Amino acid sequence: MVRKRSVKRHTGPIRTARQYRAATPRSRVVHARRLEAQKYMRQGRSFTAAAREAHIDPRTLRKYGGSDFRKIDGRYRIVRDRAYREIEVISSGRRMIAAGLSRRDASIASRYYHALKRYLRDGDESELRKIPPGTTVGGIELETDLDAIDELAARGELDDLEFYPLAA
Repeated sequence: MVRKRSVKRHTGPIRTARQYRAATPRSRVVHARRLEAQKYMRQGRSFTAAAREAHIDPRTLRKYGGSDFRKIDGRYRIVRDRAYREIEVISSGRRMIAAGLSRRDASIASRYYHALKRYLRDGDESELRKIPPGTTVGGIELETDLDAIDELAARGELDDLEFYPLAA
């Protein structure tokens, strides 16, 4: 008699690339919503309000947040952030995925992404110029050359640029 090996689905916090690859599409969406809820909590919203705004049940948020949340003085707070992130950036004239970023690198990538979007939308290069050439996130150098960015935009390669492509 041959026993079938059962596959255990990962339902807790996604902290590594392996866990992310093994996750179901639904788990990936929940993970992206968890990151969004944490962003709202950092802006000062309560745990429940952040969950509601990110379209996730607070119980699910606790389940996928794991030990990153702790109840302090009767309220859930973020005590650490070890969530796996994949962020889309522009480097060497092409789109790339920076994976496994720390919160600090994700913050730098976010500034870059918003400056890039502003430049593409309004032509305002002031925010993009504040990012020094040679800035890296996750070992990938961010493209700050306006000519290279213009060339990519002219080819239409930046039309569907997403900060967190993992929810898609």
